[in-house]
Parts: sequence; C-alpha cells; structure tokens
Amino acid sequence: MRVLLSARCYPDQVCLPSVATAAMWLARVKWAFYPLIDGMRHADRHFLLNALSFALIYHCTNWLAAKADVQQHVMLAAERDLPFVAWMILPYSLSLLFFAIPFWLARTQDLPTVRRISQAFLLATCIAGLVFLWWPLRQQHVIPDGGHAFAALYALLHSVDQPFNQLPSLHVAYAGIGWWFIRPALALRWQRFALDCAALLLLASTLFTYQHHAADVLSGMLLALICVRWRVNTQQPAVALYYGLAAVWLSSLAFYSGHWWLLYPALSCTLVAIAYQGRNALFLNKQNGKFHWQQWILYGPYLCSYQISWYLQRFILRPAIRPEQISPQWIIGPRLTASEARALPAGVVVMDCSAELAEQAVLMARVAAGELRYLHHPLLDIVQPTDADCDAVINALRLELASGKTIYLHCAMGFHRCRVIAARFKETG
Repeated sequence: MRVLLSARCYPDQVCLPSVATAAMWLARVKWAFYPLIDGMRHADRHFLLNALSFALIYHCTNWLAAKADVQQHVMLAAERDLPFVAWMILPYSLSLLFFAIPFWLARTQDLPTVRRISQAFLLATCIAGLVFLWWPLRQQHVIPDGGHAFAALYALLHSVDQPFNQLPSLHVAYAGIGWWFIRPALALRWQRFALDCAALLLLASTLFTYQHHAADVLSGMLLALICVRWRVNTQQPAVALYYGLAAVWLSSLAFYSGHWWLLYPALSCTLVAIAYQGRNALFLNKQNGKFHWQQWILYGPYLCSYQISWYLQRFILRPAIRPEQISPQWIIGPRLTASEARALPAGVVVMDCSAELAEQAVLMARVAAGELRYLHHPLLDIVQPTDADCDAVINALRLELASGKTIYLHCAMGFHRCRVIAARFKETG
C-alpha cells in the first residue's frame, strides 16, 4: 500500500519550542509567526527562552515585594553619603548588551556552547528570583527628581522597574556572565580592555545610580561565578534541569502563598526530572496504549499538559503536521486524531514511540478487534535517543517490513523522534 492517510511530505527541520508554541497560541494566529520561529537559530531560541524567563520571574517577584510594601534593606552606614552620578545611567544600560551579545556570538557556534550560555543565564535568573521571593529588599536611596540631563532615562527606567529585587543584583550577575562568554571571542587586546572597562563601569553604575547597595553587587558577582562554573551536560537539552527548576518554583510558591495544591504539580515535575536525569523512558509504564490510574495520580499535570500541547499544535500547525512516506511500506508522522485512526486501512501496524501520550481509544478498539496491530517502543521526548534505543525500534521495524506489513511509526508530533529513527535506519542500511 503506497499511500496511507493521503501522506505528503512536509518541510524538513520543523522543530518548535514550547515557548514559541505558547506565544503563537496566545496571539491566536495560526501561521503569522510560524516562518519566523521555525527559521530561528538555536541561539535565538535560547535567548527568547531566557528573556521570557527573566520578564516573568523578575516582574512577578517585584510585584509581590511592592504588594507587601517591603522596607527591609542591607545598606551599610558608609553608603548613606554615596553621591548620585546621573550620567552613570549610560553604563548601567549596558546590561542588556551583556545579556544579548553572548547569544549573538553563539549563533555560529555549536549547540553545546549555546546551551552552556543559556543555562548560566537561566540559573542566575532562577536563583536570584528565589532570593527575591523569600528575602525581598528595598533600595534606600532616593533619586533626585529632574535637574539633570538624564532625567528622561531615569523616568523610563522607573516606569518599568521598582526599588525592589535588590540582592543579588541581576544587573551585576548578567554582566559577569556576559563578560565571561564575550571576552574569549575578542581577538585584540584593546577590545578586551574596552570590555573590562565597560564591565567595571556597569558594576559601579549600580551604586552611583542608586539602584543597588554594595551587598547586592558582591552577591551578584558571586552568583555569576557560581553560574559560569556550574558543570552540566550540554550534549543534550537540559530537560531534567528545566523540570527541576519548575518543581522548585512551584514548591516555593506553594509555601509562600499557602496554595498547597501547587505541591501536586511540583511533585509531578520532580518525578519527571528524575526520570529524565536517569534516561528512563519507561517511567510512565504505558501499556496497551494507555496509562494506569497510578500514573494519572502521580503524573496528572504532566500528562494533561502534553495532551493540551498535542491538541494545540495539531490545530495551530495543521497544514504542516501530516504523515510523511519514507518507503512504500513505511510512514512516519504524529499521533493520529480519532478520525485519522478510523481511516487507517486494516492490517496496518502502528508503532508508537511516544512515552507521554495515550493512544487514541478508537485505534485501540480496532487493535482489540484484530483490524490493526499496535507496538509500543517508548522514547523520551526532546532529548536525543541513543543509538541502542533507535536500534531496538529499527529491529522491530525491520521484522514487520520483512513480513510485508505496512507500518505507521509515530511519536507525539512527528517532528523529532520519528525523524531520528528514519535517519538512523538509512544510516545503518
């Protein structure tokens, strides 16, 4: 059978991060952002992830501190007479460049380098955000109103910022991390000297613009050192780290707010992080295309979020998500909809590589009736499957192909795991 579900090829290298998918959904535009996001380099995507993480964490903790009318501080007595230097707002504004330039430089570098840069900034944001949540502090100096040439810049700064989120200084931490990754890329001595001067001016500006105190600056430098020295495996996406950070934040918010139900998704995220850290694709124990009630209790938020993501992506990217014919007997693609499952010709073997999505009830009913066959070879999403994992799927695939069966191999969306299997199949002949 040469055609299954009117299979047509869709463009190569289709891979959308969850952040991009959520952004498109919120915009309620199916295709307006698709070419832009799909064409982004890895460095640009990681920059977007970090920018959104900063905006969410920084401004939410700022809002909570303002709502609580925080007054505590760590200003030293020696800092009370520190002069206000208005023009220092200029080097203070360099923080955005120290944040963005490492990602820009990494656009031509390998993916592990991009991940290392991204994880350093993300760790700084999350660690600082947790300190802001549990130990909010307030700036004690009062900036003079007007009377200087840079009043408009200060007005713009204070229109989006508040005198909170002091220790550690993310301005300083970002400058330190940016300096660490930018400096090796500068070949000339004068360039490195200019970078050093800009970084030192930025550190000083946090004090002389009355944005931070000395303790904030020192702790920001320490935070930067911790984050650039943090040793992580950058050969794979840091899925375990992301779920671990989500678990920490959910737990912290539960204790901070008293909304104890947040501990449930925190537990789920913790268990998922452990599974990804151990590369355990069987952690959900999916059998006969569905999950037992125990898995729904432990992993309910995780399973529900994947189901919602599948529905959204099938709707938003409907023209792009379709089966692709690899050979006359072999098709790869996404998890089928109920109507697509009904349309499957009898005798097809469905090979399921998704660990996190239950199979369609319609399809499993046809399997129970003997019309179709179902095989499950779970692979973890996002991370690259090992050669051994791929070979296990390929060996089962070859057996079915040798017997003349038509195969429909699917993961969640057909973007990654199926394509890796197809590439490995061609590579091994």
